[in-house]
Amino acid sequence: YIFSSKLFLCDEIMKLTKKQIENVALFGGVFIVLLIILNVTAPYVYKLFPNDYSRIGIILDALKTRTVTPEIVVFGNSKAMSGVDANMIQEHLSGNPETYNFSSVGQSIGESLLFYPMLPDDTKAVIQCFKLEEFTQPLVFNEPAIIALKMGKYPMNEDIKQLLPKTFWEKLDRPDVYYNFKSRQTVSSGLIRFLRLHLDEDAPDSGILDDLKFPYLFPSDIDKAPNYQTIIQMLEKEDYSWADDFSISEECKDLLIKANDYLERKNVKLYIAIISHAPDVKGLSSEKQEKIIGKLREELPQLKFIDCRKSLTSDDFYDPLHPNKKGAEKISTIISTAVNADF
Repeated sequence: YIFSSKLFLCDEIMKLTKKQIENVALFGGVFIVLLIILNVTAPYVYKLFPNDYSRIGIILDALKTRTVTPEIVVFGNSKAMSGVDANMIQEHLSGNPETYNFSSVGQSIGESLLFYPMLPDDTKAVIQCFKLEEFTQPLVFNEPAIIALKMGKYPMNEDIKQLLPKTFWEKLDRPDVYYNFKSRQTVSSGLIRFLRLHLDEDAPDSGILDDLKFPYLFPSDIDKAPNYQTIIQMLEKEDYSWADDFSISEECKDLLIKANDYLERKNVKLYIAIISHAPDVKGLSSEKQEKIIGKLREELPQLKFIDCRKSLTSDDFYDPLHPNKKGAEKISTIISTAVNADF
């Protein structure tokens, strides 16, 4: 009786185990199918919810498909987006060369360099916009920018591996499934951008992502942010000790030399345009900035620096960090004057 009971119990356990195995297998199969579906649809979902970094994909597509053939190209972050009007530069230059603004939110010098090998043979000049503190900071590669480049099928090549350190470009060298998984994080930022465009009176025009000439970041009918003074107070609390004892980082210096040499071989002139804060920011005085730019010219004499601070007042800034349209007109005139001397 005891022996029979043990056999019965073992048989029931085996039946239960078999059922559990079938359930686990079914769950695993469904999970794998869902992962495959999510992986395949991720690029399409990403495009459905455009975020601030989606502009990178638009720039990438324009260069890949040659829908534009820029002779003058502007790169940089949001300061360049709001501060440089490519239409105005084109009008002011001799021969009216095709000029485009390929700047984007948070675009670092490393991210800009990713586009250099994709520039057409017609390109004659690159205007690389900088903020002064960027010369002292380590090279950064924002994850949303990485995802945007991968979603846009960025074509990695050997030129990039020569221009940029491996720790930078290898972030673009992972399997697609990794970036598809990471892209889920950008959906929420896309939804936030959608709500801001429709609910925030301080929101930019909805078409700035597609504008490759003058992607102005703010409402076109407002010259000054309502919270301008609040931002001034916040900026005054920041540490500007780097400006007192300014030293360009070796990484940045090496990168700029490589970029200049690379463009020279392609007969393209590199300009470094300095777009700084509004003069209201006392921690970074005009005297300090002038001294820093002088030091940059001494350390990198092979580069052409354009000081875009000249003649700008607080009235030329939407907020203390970004020029308004009046400021953009002045900055674009300064740049076109400097470039025209070479043209």
